[in-house]
Amino acid sequence: MRKTLTWLLAGTLALLSSACAVMETQSLGKGSGFTANGDIPPQVVDWAQTNVWKVNLGYGAGSGFAYDKDTVITACHVVRGVPETQLLWLTNDRDTRVIFVTVKSCSKATDVAILKVRFGDKLNPSPTMLHPANRQGKVVWGAGHPLGNSLIITQGHIQTPDESSKVLEGRFITSATIFGDSGSPVLALYEGQVAVVGIRVAILAAGVPIGFRSIPNVMPHLTLMSPAKNIQTEIESD
Repeated sequence: MRKTLTWLLAGTLALLSSACAVMETQSLGKGSGFTANGDIPPQVVDWAQTNVWKVNLGYGAGSGFAYDKDTVITACHVVRGVPETQLLWLTNDRDTRVIFVTVKSCSKATDVAILKVRFGDKLNPSPTMLHPANRQGKVVWGAGHPLGNSLIITQGHIQTPDESSKVLEGRFITSATIFGDSGSPVLALYEGQVAVVGIRVAILAAGVPIGFRSIPNVMPHLTLMSPAKNIQTEIESD
């Protein structure tokens, strides 16, 4: 009973924090369906509107990004347990198409999943560049569709977690976490070009990813990122 109440409290606080973050955002154009927090560079906005997709499972939703014309990257826990033959569908705020994909691979170790276009037009995105988050404190942006809703971009910066913890392998983003935004890309600018430095894989509570044990309190401004090297590893092993 106590454990159940703890989880309910954690979920409630995360949802409230998410709601506050959304209320503090501002619209970027009438009818765009897009909100952003802070002064987001236009190339980040354009990249996110074109390349970030809602991953619809029928009973829930996550986010993902187009890596090439027929490949989408998301978090493994978003699609874990989905059969390879089951069709998922992608939508976003800018593109009116519905694109059907299947799960090609799902790594529990890195929490990276690869989706392949099965039916529908090719994604045909701008080439996606992967880049290591090689500097602590670098400004980054998370772009996703929380719980299948409109695109939201939040700004933060990279922090390095305690290297003694194997559970926290990867890096933190200190940014307003949007609840239900797993699988969304973490973006950075290198010489003015947008690059994916990782994907959001877990909300952190008291320094430990939710799902490993019950947590008495929530720190919704921290997110664990699976770095670009893990994404590249899964792509190369595909």
